[in-house]
Amino acid sequence: MDWSAKQGYILTGGGKIEEHYNAPLFPWTKDELPHYHKMQGDTWEAFQGWKREGRSSPLVEGAWSRPLFVGGFQHTDSATEAVFNLQSASLFIDLRIPRGPNFRGRSGFDDLTDNELKLFARRHCFAGYSLLNHAPFSVENPPVCVRHHCLDWNFSGKMRPRPNKWRIEMDESREVWKEFGYAKDLYGQHVYMERWEQLPGGTGPSLALAHVVDGTRVDGILIVQGDHFNFARDRATPQPADPRIADAPGLQ
Repeated sequence: MDWSAKQGYILTGGGKIEEHYNAPLFPWTKDELPHYHKMQGDTWEAFQGWKREGRSSPLVEGAWSRPLFVGGFQHTDSATEAVFNLQSASLFIDLRIPRGPNFRGRSGFDDLTDNELKLFARRHCFAGYSLLNHAPFSVENPPVCVRHHCLDWNFSGKMRPRPNKWRIEMDESREVWKEFGYAKDLYGQHVYMERWEQLPGGTGPSLALAHVVDGTRVDGILIVQGDHFNFARDRATPQPADPRIADAPGLQ
């Protein structure tokens, strides 16, 4: 049951991200927060604007798995969870499933016990736009990505307190890359690191489509990358308020 808590611990560098991720070393703005445009109801306007400005990049385009996630004094790997990250030149879908009980043969939620429902609900998916800084990239101007979420299974109505922002280090093979959390600790270490590996058949034809509601917000994304595809759709109605989580921001 502690998988979700451990993911949050690693992502925040042992719960210290808000301590380190501040000016003057690591300043941030409110419109960089992953749920800012979702809360404003203008995800489509923002996504279109970035696309018109040429703010898209093929740098990490592809279908990726995550064999290692490290932060604080803990880590998880592909033995702990299955992670599928589909990234186009602009849109992304990131799906994370903890390994555990086998739910095959169940026809619906009614077939699950209360404990199995809790285990099933740990799964996490979020999707949106990956906004990179301007090329050309160099040591002085390394590639940095800010992700903006238009849908998020962990979103409880309160914005995440820091941006989903990270530096990219691409291997020469272009089949492996590292994601380093933007902020660093007092010793100059990034608060977390994720290692991404290209899935077999993870390159090739690319297609990214967004479903738009009322001409203002994106509530669904379809991505095809090589031999892989994923489709993510937001809830038809907003998630009911839960007083137990009303003040808990999503960590992913």
